[in-house]
Amino acid sequence: MQRLVSILALLLLAWGAYQLQACVGGVLPGSPQQAGTAASGGMLTPSQATELLQRHPDGSLAILDVRTPAEFEAGHARNAVNIPVQELARHVDEVPNGPLLIICRSGVRAQKAYGMLVSSGRPAQGLWYLKGFTQYDDGIPSFHAGAQ
Repeated sequence: MQRLVSILALLLLAWGAYQLQACVGGVLPGSPQQAGTAASGGMLTPSQATELLQRHPDGSLAILDVRTPAEFEAGHARNAVNIPVQELARHVDEVPNGPLLIICRSGVRAQKAYGMLVSSGRPAQGLWYLKGFTQYDDGIPSFHAGAQ
């Protein structure tokens, strides 16, 4: 009996540690430890993000740019919505519905915004973030893995 109680206590501790890690930004859906696909949602590599954009030529994929307004003004994806990650919690109701790709300069702020949206109740399905760098030429974003 005591052995059973010990095993249950260990399982409960492990489950609690997993939940705590998810709450503080550990293994959330779409974190680098759990990469997404164009079908599901989560983290995308530059090539996956490019493929996702190509699958939505009709503009049905919304783009959320979470960089600062100054960065956004220097160049951005055509029709992108700019809500800086620092302001996202206060403006979550302004985030477009439907399929959404979150971008920034390098992927760090995009990942944080993804976690914030999932934590606020937005389904991870149809929600992606780019883990990589973005350049903005003529309003058309191009994605790459390293700084250029």
